[in-house]
Amino acid sequence: MKKRRIPIKLVPGAFDISTLLPLAASGLGIALIPRSFSELGPRGLVYREIVDSTLELSVGLAWKKGTRNAAVLNLVRVVKDMNL
Repeated sequence: MKKRRIPIKLVPGAFDISTLLPLAASGLGIALIPRSFSELGPRGLVYREIVDSTLELSVGLAWKKGTRNAAVLNLVRVVKDMNL
């Protein structure tokens, strides 16, 4: 994201997936999670795999289905544009 000069505001949040996914489901952010956890989250989340040959861990984005949050939609667009 630095290369594209897209500001990202990181705020203290959660360190475990059982907390991250409900936060994303309530529209409070996006969670980068291991793919193996994509089946475990609450309903209403969208999961997308991020594919990159340099990644050492398979991760994806999760966000509230139907969100209109501009920051979320912008990050999703950027990730798609990067073909990750």
